[in-house]
Amino acid sequence: MGKKAVKQYFNAVILTITVILFIFTFVGLYGGDVKPEGHTLRALSTLALPVIIAMTFLTLIYWSIRRSWFALIPILPLVFSVRYLGTIFQFGGKPDNITPVLTVGSYNVRCFNRDATGIVSMDMLSAMQKEGVDVLCMQEFDNTASGDQRSVIERYKDAYPYSAVGKDMAILSRRPIKGSKEIPFEYSNNGAIWADIQIDESHTVRVFNVHMETTGINSALHQATKNGEIDGNSTPVDIATNQNVRGSLLDSYVMNSVIRGGQAAIISNECHSSPHPTILCGDFNDVPYSYTYNTLLGNMTDGFREGGHGYGSTYHGMKGLLRIDYIFHPESMQSLDYYTLSLENSDHDPVISKLTYLSSSSK
Repeated sequence: MGKKAVKQYFNAVILTITVILFIFTFVGLYGGDVKPEGHTLRALSTLALPVIIAMTFLTLIYWSIRRSWFALIPILPLVFSVRYLGTIFQFGGKPDNITPVLTVGSYNVRCFNRDATGIVSMDMLSAMQKEGVDVLCMQEFDNTASGDQRSVIERYKDAYPYSAVGKDMAILSRRPIKGSKEIPFEYSNNGAIWADIQIDESHTVRVFNVHMETTGINSALHQATKNGEIDGNSTPVDIATNQNVRGSLLDSYVMNSVIRGGQAAIISNECHSSPHPTILCGDFNDVPYSYTYNTLLGNMTDGFREGGHGYGSTYHGMKGLLRIDYIFHPESMQSLDYYTLSLENSDHDPVISKLTYLSSSSK
């Protein structure tokens, strides 16, 4: 095969990849518009969107260097991806001299790293106080990880005198809580809780704290290790090329996506029936533009899109690429600042949103 033939063959391969990425980008971008049941490809494409978009951009560079009109193929999906990119990355720096009316924090504390001394729980409290958090929503909450006979709620009492506690969930507040309700998810260890919080004499908000069904990936990997199909030295390539393990991972993710979709519908209905504006926080265990994300977002605003800066990663696993923890706020409010803290005592980072009322809503 001559040099020209090799070049033509290579271009044909890249063109095929370019077209496939073109298709998968749109499948991923609109995969969250339908329920996951029966739409495995859409659910997986949405999960892989950051990688798909990055590869699409590489094909644009390749065809641009080649000065080929094939460069037009990746341009269209990249243009449509701009809105998605805004859910994982925001330009701009951290604002100065802001005065929020309410600072909300959401944190999957992973049972305070199962620390019996109470040091981890108090370190987390110190971090939240430093950031001026008024309302703290915790998932995987363990009320016994206090280090003494008092509960965590009791040790937090001076900083957060008001609380609503459910199974593995807690909402702590500096402002009065007027009512609360726990929302267990059927056939699941996960759930949700809401609390009506009085911000001032004129404003009350209903804060939802949710912990959606896990992806199932970790449990599938654990089972594969137990079965001897992989070990601690297995690479992602080893896992991807093992048909049994790959199938188990895909089945777990898709099945749990379906479960999260049902849970999201329950919470969405609860939000719509609220007599007060709603703030929705928690560990969704799903990515932006997923069905879970779209269903929970509804007519609320993703605070990261409004007040975020930099890359929005919230989870330490998967090379820190995933944003699965969120704070949504009502249209009557604005996120002045939205960010994550880099803490080491959990596999999640806390998310913080500094909120104020829009001028027309504060009158």
